[in-house]
Amino acid sequence: MPKIFKYTENQIHELKTTFEHHENARAIRRVQVVLLRAQGHSIKQVTAVTGASKAKISPPIVKLN
Repeated sequence: MPKIFKYTENQIHELKTTFEHHENARAIRRVQVVLLRAQGHSIKQVTAVTGASKAKISPPIVKLN
């Protein structure tokens, strides 16, 4: 069974800030993948948006409320 990662609102905010202000394109894409998964997007949706392979995308992520 895949691990479930949980992110706090603060962590999601930090991901958004990093995504918006980082200068390295590779790092931005990695952050975008994590952010999209943290927001509940499916692996299929993330691959469509980012172009990342399924192997590069983490298991399901659950946002803490």
